[in-house]
Amino acid sequence: MKKRLLLSLFLFIMFLSGSLSAQDYYRFTAEFVIKEKLEDEASQLITGNIYFDKYIKKLVYDVQFPEASVIVMHDTLLYKIKEGIVQEIKSIPPLAENSVFYQLLEGKTKNFGLDVPGSGYELKQVEKIDAQVISTFEPVEELKSIFGTVHISVREGRLYGVVIKDSEGEILNKQFFRKYINVSGLQVPSEMISINFLQPDKTLKKITTFRDIRINENENDFMYNYPVGGH
Repeated sequence: MKKRLLLSLFLFIMFLSGSLSAQDYYRFTAEFVIKEKLEDEASQLITGNIYFDKYIKKLVYDVQFPEASVIVMHDTLLYKIKEGIVQEIKSIPPLAENSVFYQLLEGKTKNFGLDVPGSGYELKQVEKIDAQVISTFEPVEELKSIFGTVHISVREGRLYGVVIKDSEGEILNKQFFRKYINVSGLQVPSEMISINFLQPDKTLKKITTFRDIRINENENDFMYNYPVGGH
């Protein structure tokens, strides 16, 4: 009887742990504060709320300051909306699988999804420097004239930094992910720093901080699937 009870408890624990590890993280929302500063110019402050559902694949910024607006990024388009009217449409690179929020919810931030077949990149080198493990990914041969190398650093098992280069080896962008917190069992960076190297010889630094982070909330369905362009 004892053996059966112990076996039942063991199987229950195994089932429970399996269920937890297989939890589907699919929604991310938070309040955000963005500080942007172009070299030699005054900084700009932007605040609001962000919504992302990995199945809907729309990244929605509900901006409250400096002026009320909604920015929706979907597929390869960015929509800027004021008072329910689309004011501007821009072309952007494909968003969904390249978004840090998608990688976060999929649990793929350690390699930023570049180790997935079909990503267009191949792992070329892994090295340990002090407390960081740095992986170097290069585009496949047919894409080398378009894209450059990507370096990804992991510290204490969590994504720490990403360096993106162009096809000539020049650095386009550096990103740093800091101040991780546990939200519903998911390790989430509450601060992201992005440095864009612009031409000629200018840099744009953006610091994004998140608070009141929620994972898998079941409210605000409208914001996660904000309607734009008939979608």
